[in-house]
Amino acid sequence: MYWPSVGYLKGRFIDDGIRARVYGMLRIPLNAFVVVALSLIKEGDDYRNLVFVTCSGMLVAVSGIFHHILSE
Repeated sequence: MYWPSVGYLKGRFIDDGIRARVYGMLRIPLNAFVVVALSLIKEGDDYRNLVFVTCSGMLVAVSGIFHHILSE
């Protein structure tokens, strides 16, 4: 469900001519986020559950935003 949705949104909102340039620019903050996230990793069940709940909450928020955008 995720990959077809992302492919649809890419084709709808980003022209083919500028897609590679945009993706290259977006990789910089993504890589910075990965480095910071990996440096904050802790062990334990409580931390794992917190990460799962946080990621789930962010996915729900983004789903709501995309639903709002697509319903316009």
